[in-house]
Amino acid sequence: MNRHNNLSSKIEDRVKLLEKFANHARKWFNGDYGNEEKEELKRLINRDLIVVRQAVIDAGTMQKITIAPPPVGGVILQSYRSI
Repeated sequence: MNRHNNLSSKIEDRVKLLEKFANHARKWFNGDYGNEEKEELKRLINRDLIVVRQAVIDAGTMQKITIAPPPVGGVILQSYRSI
């Protein structure tokens, strides 16, 4: 039973981390921060990025996408990790 509680606790911690990261990323991309908050928000996103990426990989939900410019030409990114 203790092992189950420990696993549940780890899962809850990861979910909280992912929710917090999503909120920070949403704030950043929406420009929903003041000048004094900008550096702190960037620091929080960078601090959690590696852990969030690993959580997504561990959950088996990592998706790679291909980013390409219009068909006129240019660089094509293949197997790009969005996180």
